[in-house]
Amino acid sequence: GLEGALALKNFKRNKKRYRGVILSLTFSVVLTVCGSAFNTTLKTLLKEYTAEGADGDISFVTTNMSDEEFEGLYEKLCRTEGVTRSTWHANPVYSAVTEELPEDFLTLYREAMQDDSAGSVQELLLYTQFIEDDIFYEFIDTLGFFREEYEGPDGKVLICAADTGAHETYCTGSTMNITLRSDGGGQEKTVRGTFVDSYPLDTTFEGLPDWIFVMTAPMGMRAQFAEVEPVGGDVRKGMLFWTDTPSQTMAGLQDSVMEQGILADYMFYNLASAFDLFRNANFVISVFMYVFVFMISLIAVANVFNTISTNIRLRRRELAMLRSVGMSDRSFNRMMRFECIFYGLRTLMYGVPLSVILSFLIYRVLVSVEEMEGMHFPFPWGALAFSVLGVFGIVFITMVYATGRIRKENIIDALRDELA
Repeated sequence: GLEGALALKNFKRNKKRYRGVILSLTFSVVLTVCGSAFNTTLKTLLKEYTAEGADGDISFVTTNMSDEEFEGLYEKLCRTEGVTRSTWHANPVYSAVTEELPEDFLTLYREAMQDDSAGSVQELLLYTQFIEDDIFYEFIDTLGFFREEYEGPDGKVLICAADTGAHETYCTGSTMNITLRSDGGGQEKTVRGTFVDSYPLDTTFEGLPDWIFVMTAPMGMRAQFAEVEPVGGDVRKGMLFWTDTPSQTMAGLQDSVMEQGILADYMFYNLASAFDLFRNANFVISVFMYVFVFMISLIAVANVFNTISTNIRLRRRELAMLRSVGMSDRSFNRMMRFECIFYGLRTLMYGVPLSVILSFLIYRVLVSVEEMEGMHFPFPWGALAFSVLGVFGIVFITMVYATGRIRKENIIDALRDELA
């Protein structure tokens, strides 16, 4: 009605101030949502790292160390002061074939691997972890399987088929025969594997493809695979140590290795410190982002408050004349509410799409840098809702404050001041 027409006339007459308010509010919305998106994505990355992250606090990895030297070193390192628990594992890679994979999975797998082969036989790289018997059978118990089926020379093994990029596992619950072949031909061994959705310990493999097959077997079965030559010939071995004092224990472990005079290549990883560093960095960035967003948003809000209240003060004569010709308080309030809604809707029309686009770009950049392509997009709905309510709240409070001062003025005085 008339109130809306008068409000629109005011916007057209004061385009510069109107656009300044919209720009300030839009900037505040975009900054709040994008800042929250950045922080939310960082926290989600931290959760992904923690979920996937390391077993143990310190890891030791070697490739060209003999079994005798490795086991002797392990016996020494596990008695290092500060070590509360330890384990070791061997991680060969075998070439394997099977005819029992489901056709739908084969199609999906071959498309992902760009494999043009046909038929029911599929050749796989089987990344294997031989772990201590106690840990293996504890894992069997957590899965609810019968230990008897996984013991002895004919015992089953566990296999995890996973797309690590999409964080999905396949064929879970199925049992299949898989034949391991020596690299370059020769001896073979067929194992019966139960497909599960996880494996008990981190492996020492590097440069894993997105699609992997991980076989887990107890160390007691390792001798049965002795005649099957792994791919590449070398077997990576690793140790894991748990401790309450990672830095001090790490130093003690390194001293013990030096005392042994180890000549083989090896690497130590302080996993606990790495995770602590990531958490601390995330905390610092979060605090900085929230403070930065708060300060910039406060400046934008102050600018909006000043612009709107000044604009209404400059309309003293117009508002006084409208009241003098009989505009009721109800009509006056309708006109002000229309202006509030118009400011808010115009702000959201620009601010929301920009926020969504920039938040998604932030997510894509962080995910690409951290190589976590399968992570879902954690859009900050809470920040967006807060921004929407904040826009209307700021405009409404500013309007109430400014018009309240106008109402308290005498109409004749307002007209006289303007005419003077």
